Amino acid sequence: MNQEKNYDDYGKNLLNGRQTTYNLLKRFNVLNAAETTDTLIKISDNIQSDTETGGPKKNEIYKRSSIYTMLIADSVQPNYHIINGFGNVVLPEKFNNHNIGPYIIYTNPEQNNKDKVIANYLRKENVAKKLIAKWFNRKKNGAFDTKLVANRGMYNASELDKAIAEKSERGIALLKDAGEDLIQNTFVIVFDIQMETLNEASGAIFNNKDKVEYQVTSYLYRLNWNERTAAIFYSDYWMDNTQGDSSNKKLFEESKIFQMEYIGNFSFVKKEQQFFTNSQGIMLDKLIKEFIDKSIFNLEVKFTNFRSKFPLFTGTPITAKVGKKEGIKTGDKFEVLEKILNADGSFQYKNMGTIEVENDEDIWDNSTEGSWFSENPRKEFTVFKGKKRKYQSGMLIRQIY
Repeated sequence: MNQEKNYDDYGKNLLNGRQTTYNLLKRFNVLNAAETTDTLIKISDNIQSDTETGGPKKNEIYKRSSIYTMLIADSVQPNYHIINGFGNVVLPEKFNNHNIGPYIIYTNPEQNNKDKVIANYLRKENVAKKLIAKWFNRKKNGAFDTKLVANRGMYNASELDKAIAEKSERGIALLKDAGEDLIQNTFVIVFDIQMETLNEASGAIFNNKDKVEYQVTSYLYRLNWNERTAAIFYSDYWMDNTQGDSSNKKLFEESKIFQMEYIGNFSFVKKEQQFFTNSQGIMLDKLIKEFIDKSIFNLEVKFTNFRSKFPLFTGTPITAKVGKKEGIKTGDKFEVLEKILNADGSFQYKNMGTIEVENDEDIWDNSTEGSWFSENPRKEFTVFKGKKRKYQSGMLIRQIY
């Protein structure tokens, strides 16, 4: 079934943040081409994520994984409550928003092999290419720039552009570092949320005793960005407003080298009260957010490369500017990584030890409520227990599960 037709048919019934974003992007006529604009990036980032707004200070930025989230929906009888609830969920603070527009994959409810349905959609819609187009802010004329890469990775945009132009050994190492730290950690998560009423025999349409069983599966895919792919991109496809020719534009648009790699999935079942009214619909939104948060957490547990790295704010005491908003809790353990510069200009990570959150009062309450009700509102970091005078500001920490 044609995806664009589905949006035209059902979009008028959807009122949520993601649908608003999608409708705005359609106005720029970029959804059927592997190209983005400055305006598109501003719309998709600002509406559905607050990770890159407000101008965070340099020592508060960390290299997050970037994610694009989608939902599987019944092509015959779409569940608008679930679709709207999903569309209203804001991405977790610890991830970069890399949503590129469409967020629903319509499929036949009798289709059992959902992973194949997703793989076919990702391939047919050139999702990998569109993710790269967003990374490099591709314009309608085919020109790229490194503004987004520089912003998310704390790089100097002019240095990155120079590295691409000169193709020097130092420049290649710098681009490799940006690729491994940022672009390579771009993920697509597709959620399948199925619901079944357990006691329909009651005969009451609005029976508050009705229970619903939710079956939730999340499928994780990773953008396949490696040395070969990067080399072809920079040498054959790259062009900016000052250099490159139209053949580069055509080569990128016709390219088949960009792919998504299936990593794995996580599933669980939960029974809840049925929701029917508008007020209960708000409760359903919260429930779907709970489903998504639980799914993402467990995907992090299963797959190390999906976990974000946070910088240490100070080494003595051991602190980091992360807290309850990022899911930090008592007993959490982290490995401490030092980024080592190699002779060729590339980087590698060295494990320096382990630290732990010992007490709840050591956790920074940076949630919305915490800014008003925290017992210590001036503390803007979480304190960790670990070996004294061993760690330094700027070292990275990654959670151990």
